[in-house]
Amino acid sequence: MDLFSSCPEETINRKSTCISNEFVSISDSNFDECFDLDKCQQFIKKGNFTKICLQFPDNLLQYSVKAALQLESRINQKVFVLGDTSYGSCCVDEVAAQHVDGDAVIHMGHTCLSPTTRLPVLHLLPRASLDLSGLVSAFAHFYSTTNGPVLLLYDVAYGHLIDEIRERLDEFKERVVISQLNIPDGQLQACGLECDLHRGSNTHQTTLLGRSYCCQSPSSVVYITHRHSQNMLNFALSMRNIQFFTYPRETEKATEDFNKSFRRRLYLVEKIKDAKTLGILVGTLSVEKYLGAIEKMKKLATYRGKRCYIFSIGKPNPAKLANFPEVEVFVLVSCPESILENEKDYMQPVVTLLEAELALNPSMHWDDQLSVDFRDLLEGNPLPENQEPLAPDVSLISNKIRTDVTIEDSGTGSELANREHYQISVANSYIAGRSWRGLEQALGETPVSQVKVGRAGIPLAYDDEKSYQPS
Repeated sequence: MDLFSSCPEETINRKSTCISNEFVSISDSNFDECFDLDKCQQFIKKGNFTKICLQFPDNLLQYSVKAALQLESRINQKVFVLGDTSYGSCCVDEVAAQHVDGDAVIHMGHTCLSPTTRLPVLHLLPRASLDLSGLVSAFAHFYSTTNGPVLLLYDVAYGHLIDEIRERLDEFKERVVISQLNIPDGQLQACGLECDLHRGSNTHQTTLLGRSYCCQSPSSVVYITHRHSQNMLNFALSMRNIQFFTYPRETEKATEDFNKSFRRRLYLVEKIKDAKTLGILVGTLSVEKYLGAIEKMKKLATYRGKRCYIFSIGKPNPAKLANFPEVEVFVLVSCPESILENEKDYMQPVVTLLEAELALNPSMHWDDQLSVDFRDLLEGNPLPENQEPLAPDVSLISNKIRTDVTIEDSGTGSELANREHYQISVANSYIAGRSWRGLEQALGETPVSQVKVGRAGIPLAYDDEKSYQPS
């Protein structure tokens, strides 16, 4: 990854004071503009919605009550605030909205643009400033030294500037393809001179990680980002054989982030191959085809003779996952931008379906086009009909020889206690072997005892104690 920047550093770090991923200070004068209450009102009126749910990220919750009250006064109906999302704030929490029978969600702040299936959604994206003059100057220098199509990608925080960026880069339009954010009910725009929309199509050729464009094989990619962007790293992984540039970003930092992420994935693939017990960690109940991803992971585990259990525990943290020490690796089924904070604090590695495919599916290779979006993995690289024996090899972690085994050969207790709708599965054999299995209700086994009056008062001097005399 190379640097794509010629603008001074002081212009790189400027950000808007409106909705962004950092803590912001929004005054009364620009409150309506930052939260775009006019757009919210039009969205509600157009859809004739009666129960609206507002979803805020943690850094904007301080403004949630004020925004809800002002919107209620505009539409003359009650508005609900989703105060705590079940999984990640970048995903639309349709499940929480359905708890109050909501019929629409207005999502504030950064989003992964993962498609939803249940409710209509309005996205109010963050807004970051950008030195457009520096972008044009850097692009002019870069454009003269490259050949072939150039694909322009960007974080969602720059979506409000894309029309102006398109005008500024008009002199390069012969080879520039400007991607479009996949926003529900968004107006389609031509991405370049060779866009399929010019030929009467109603869609772009390629859809990847919440962006769409018409360019099958770009010669180079320019990604506009204003911070550490997980989406940028995901695109860089998907386009490893293409020149990938970022603007604005320090070369060393961008290269270090990508190399560290790539080395980490190599390590995780080896951990999956060594593991005999895998846990499928449900990290979303809203993203389209998440049940298909769970089913695909079950097939991969069965194919390689590994035990597999399903867990749905909301937002994962080290304490929750530490309750299942028998699970050697957790596979997180979530949106592409969901990352675990303090990953080193976890007892077991937490991987994505991409690493699981690379480790367990013989038809998947590093040379293939890789994607961290599990919806892309569901469409390609099917498992062979007949199980291929795993050629003996040496683990790069334990230095032991790995051989192929089946679930029947790997010990007892291989059955799962399945629950409907993939809510959770429990490792019966492991739980039964524990000396402590948590709190047990033991219904009907506890003898009935007489109710007694408990202690009253304060710890300093309970009512049944002698009067306390301070010295």
